[in-house]
Amino acid sequence: MTAARPLGVSAPGIDVIQGQSNLAEPSLGPAAIIVPKPLGYGVNPNPVTLIEVPQVWGFRSQMWNRFPGGFAGTTEANGSWFQPVSFVHRFETTASGVPCAIHFVFDGAAFEVLFAGTNVNAVIIADGMYLTPKSIRNNWRNGLEGAGLNAYDTYVRFDFGRAAVRQVSLYCYSTLGPSAIAIGANDSLVAWDRSGEPSLCAQTDSYGAAGSTQWPFNAIFFEAAMRLGIPNVDVDAVGGTGYAPNNVVTRPSDSFLGRLPVMSRISSDLFITAGGINDNNWLALPPYATGADARAGFEAATRRYFQELRAAMPDSVLAATGPWQPNQAFYPQSANDKADTTRAALRAVAGPWVFVDNLRGGWESSSGASSAPANAAWQTGTGNVSQPRGDGNADLYVSGDGVHPSAAGSRYLGEQLANSLKAAIASL
Repeated sequence: MTAARPLGVSAPGIDVIQGQSNLAEPSLGPAAIIVPKPLGYGVNPNPVTLIEVPQVWGFRSQMWNRFPGGFAGTTEANGSWFQPVSFVHRFETTASGVPCAIHFVFDGAAFEVLFAGTNVNAVIIADGMYLTPKSIRNNWRNGLEGAGLNAYDTYVRFDFGRAAVRQVSLYCYSTLGPSAIAIGANDSLVAWDRSGEPSLCAQTDSYGAAGSTQWPFNAIFFEAAMRLGIPNVDVDAVGGTGYAPNNVVTRPSDSFLGRLPVMSRISSDLFITAGGINDNNWLALPPYATGADARAGFEAATRRYFQELRAAMPDSVLAATGPWQPNQAFYPQSANDKADTTRAALRAVAGPWVFVDNLRGGWESSSGASSAPANAAWQTGTGNVSQPRGDGNADLYVSGDGVHPSAAGSRYLGEQLANSLKAAIASL
């Protein structure tokens, strides 16, 4: 992790070409090898999915979802229906999702992925380099972005231009999900098992769902993970939520605490909790009768959250930040109180843990090490990209809604988080 560096963009990169709607026929030709293998019309839907095939490895694929309908069918010649897969966490009334992360070693010039539904989104990394300067939501040819990947039930071709052995990581989704991979008749596809490499899981609110130029999904944490050399990432981001129920998200099972059993089913090396902006610690709003009740409820929920998280993940590094704060004038006393409550709850559990202070700067760890408070909030000023005021970085890093990060802001916050985590974890 200490040796990790931000990923660069490969030149010449890759061409991305989508087929026409409802044509599940790879452009690699009739001799193309399709994984999973088509089983014919008599076996529909194909019971084998990208979860089970031995030719690829997927992070937490045992938690992926098989879509029960809307199967993408192949052509008359090989007649088979494939079940698309997705990575969605479902709670009582809410859900969160991340892209399917598919890893493999490939020796050909081009491979194709059959996506069910439409609106394909992808990030592709080969041999440690991004292959496009921004996330893939459009066709790409010769480094130029074209029409959106909006065709329905068809293949998307990823073309390197020449054959070579490459280690490929594809983070992708569509409205229904990827269904199959096709390669040339003389090419090989071998699973790249990355289970021995570090994993990061994050639990957060709508801030964690915001995108950046390179990562259209959960960008703060993917940006941070890539800078820390962590390829395996899972993020639970649900807008309006926090450690405790509030007057908008009222069900306890939809709070961070209520969603924790799902997110902690499989341990991760690093578990980050970054939230609190939606929590109420001072107002007489349901379910609290008084401001004092709100504060007590938030503090109790936060303490219990970290106790249960530590019990579920006894060996993981736990990390937490204060609440996201679009600017320093956004309820500063409440925000600082929430950060102090979170810090105290983390201090009360066994290490290893780190607390990253995004409101005042600095960090501390369970080893007793800390950095001096820098009195440097990550988000400053009172403007946003639509209404700049020249008094801080919010002019660039806060979106036009005045609350959530812009694409540049998500990348910036990911950088800040990675830098703090790198230093803090090194002290453990």
